[in-house]
Amino acid sequence: DSCFNAASISYHFFSKETAYKLFKYACSEGDVESCNFTGKYYFESNQYEASITEFTKTCSKGSSIGCLSLGYLYYSKLNLVNAEKYFEKGCFLQNAESCDFYLKITHENKSFAAKTANQLCDSSQSNACYYLALNSANNTQKIFYFKKACDLGHALSCKELSAIYFDTENINDSLEYALRACDLGDGKSCFNSGSIYESKGKKSEADSKFRSACNLGIVQACTHK
Repeated sequence: DSCFNAASISYHFFSKETAYKLFKYACSEGDVESCNFTGKYYFESNQYEASITEFTKTCSKGSSIGCLSLGYLYYSKLNLVNAEKYFEKGCFLQNAESCDFYLKITHENKSFAAKTANQLCDSSQSNACYYLALNSANNTQKIFYFKKACDLGHALSCKELSAIYFDTENINDSLEYALRACDLGDGKSCFNSGSIYESKGKKSEADSKFRSACNLGIVQACTHK
């Protein structure tokens, strides 16, 4: 308690950096509320996996704030399945804000999610553009949002575009987006671009992409000849 109190005083009146160090120490000693503050620190520092770990820990110990924070974190990433799960748990623990979010997701799911995703996509959040592409009613919209997400550095969107163009036998565009996804670290796209180069008789380029795919964990690329 004394460590948490010292951290709280430091957080509100002095140094947040010092406060978070104290919260982290108190968390390691089993103080749930300190773990929530530690999770908040990781979230604000864009360390999302570490933040998830801390909030999962506190939520599982019955902290409604931990469940709310975990739900919000997933919600901000448009993972509505997990968001609903943790908002529901927070609501069960009598956290009013969790109940509000839970009701919004369950009763206004599609329209609410679409509106939120549009706002986030307009703010250059690639995950939101990807979500809109996956839920688009027609190919024109789907391609529009995949392109927007791809331009924002979303590897899966570039990969999806490559697949769409490959299926319509637009091989040059398929190769372009496979290469972009490969550059963004998608091993399967490196393999696919290698295969396209191979079909075009460009052995040097193909070998280069197969090596990239192998380095990214695509086993079949390592033995490809």
